[in-house]
Amino acid sequence: MKLFLSMGWETIKKSNLYMFGFISSVIFLILWAIGPYLAPYNPLYSDFDSFNLPPSSQHWFGTDQVGMDIFSRVISAPRIDLTIAFLANIISVVIGSILGVITGYYKNWWSEALARILDLIQVFPSFILAMTAVVISGQNIQNLIIVIGIFNVPIYARLVRSKVYAVRESKFIEAAICTGNSDRRILFFHILPSSLQPAYIQFSVVLGWVILLVSSLSFVGVGVRPPTAEWGAMISTGVPQILIGHWWIPIFPGLALGLCVLSFGIMGEALNKIMDPTRL
Repeated sequence: MKLFLSMGWETIKKSNLYMFGFISSVIFLILWAIGPYLAPYNPLYSDFDSFNLPPSSQHWFGTDQVGMDIFSRVISAPRIDLTIAFLANIISVVIGSILGVITGYYKNWWSEALARILDLIQVFPSFILAMTAVVISGQNIQNLIIVIGIFNVPIYARLVRSKVYAVRESKFIEAAICTGNSDRRILFFHILPSSLQPAYIQFSVVLGWVILLVSSLSFVGVGVRPPTAEWGAMISTGVPQILIGHWWIPIFPGLALGLCVLSFGIMGEALNKIMDPTRL
């Protein structure tokens, strides 16, 4: 573990891009943990004497059309966005890894049928499927997490399945079969741990994508509901204000969203390089 962390840090230090992604990701994780406590104002408080104020020393990012401090809301939003993204991604990894190792190990009609169903789910636009499912199941954060988690399962299932195809032909798997290990033990104690590397690498990339998906659903009104501090919802309520010159209302949450997605995407690429010695 120490060697891995040391190699990872050396890889990050060698690239300004990776260092930028690392620092930005750490900042967003800190905001996820304590962002609401760092906010100078209550992110849900409306000051009726401070409507549509431009950025100033008192309100760094200005205020919105109902008098809420935008800076406080922007740094509080990671608590919602990252929580949804992390939990949904964990659901995807767990279910996708199990299905991936099963469909990759067994060679019969039902494993192929399951693999084709997973591929079929991935063919359809995730945004449309997620939006429809949230509307049907009910618009709340719990349903949002479950829906996004389920619809991202094929991503990890395909990654793990492709790795299983190579691992199942390995000598140590043949040895495990010859010594009388059950299929369950071979799958979950030998093949699965050796097939998770692609899922680890993809986790950071998908995390950024899920944050973007959550914000997109909130933007069209089927995600997190206002006045909750969430980037997509803030952008949605702020876009009409651009037409009357209040550009700061959607711009700052939009920049925060873009930077967050970019940061985790960069860290995914960095992790890919760290865990693949042939690319060092």
